[in-house]
Amino acid sequence: MAAGGAIAMSTQGPTMTDPPEAARRMVDEKGVRAIFPISHTTLWRLVKKGLFPKPTFVSPNRCFWFEDVIRAWQNGIEGQGRGALRP
Repeated sequence: MAAGGAIAMSTQGPTMTDPPEAARRMVDEKGVRAIFPISHTTLWRLVKKGLFPKPTFVSPNRCFWFEDVIRAWQNGIEGQGRGALRP
């Protein structure tokens, strides 16, 4: 509360006049596997080993990945396969 018992209004955060922020696209496991064609088991092995981005759980049994994170990961692994030249 501000002096005199008035409630202070915060000027931080979005306002009604701010342009809306674009929502990030979320994809489920099927969507991830459409982008990166691997099996269910391989996907979760990679997640467990830290070689693939972890999903965001929206409930105990429902998870999604942000598509931009998957695309960034995909662009970052280019040239890292078995046939890649090593310095």
